[in-house]
Amino acid sequence: MRPAIKPSPQTVYPAVFRYARGYGGYEVVFPDLPYVTCGQSLGEAYLMACDLLRIWLEEEAPIGGHVPPTPFPEVKRKRGEIVLLVHPVLYEREETE
Repeated sequence: MRPAIKPSPQTVYPAVFRYARGYGGYEVVFPDLPYVTCGQSLGEAYLMACDLLRIWLEEEAPIGGHVPPTPFPEVKRKRGEIVLLVHPVLYEREETE
């Protein structure tokens, strides 16, 4: 296992939130990550996005490299989509053994 990348307290990444009618909840897409997450409510989707971002930074981000977030004004969105800034350490699950 490689050393975890520790984001600074100021690190935030933009994410696009959109209501997924077929799912009945919110889908979350990060312009900088190769993954998608979701939640039944906007709040749950935001927490799932925080968790996904934290895991990606700790486990899968390019080794030795920092992936700079896309600047907020450059994030592309469609009508009805919301762009929010997600902080990777806002929410952490307790480890259970």
